[in-house]
Amino acid sequence: MSFFNQPPSEVLQNPISTHKDPFGGQRRFVSPNELSLMTGISTKTLEKWRRTGEGPVFIRISHRKVLYDLEIFLAWMKKLERKSTSDLVGGE
Repeated sequence: MSFFNQPPSEVLQNPISTHKDPFGGQRRFVSPNELSLMTGISTKTLEKWRRTGEGPVFIRISHRKVLYDLEIFLAWMKKLERKSTSDLVGGE
């Protein structure tokens, strides 16, 4: 079953790997490589989105370390859902 065919609750419970929430919560973080494997979105596209501000929010830990909060990413993807190709992007 692909990432997009899984219920959100299952994706959150079974990410490829997780990085512990430093604040002690249940948040799950994934790297750009892991997010790419889960979604099929290339790491180059994720990188471009980070530069242009088009994509989901991310956490920059250091110059080389970026993480995505999986729950925030799924909420961002949910906002992109459309019923037809004529629907406007951003729900406008």
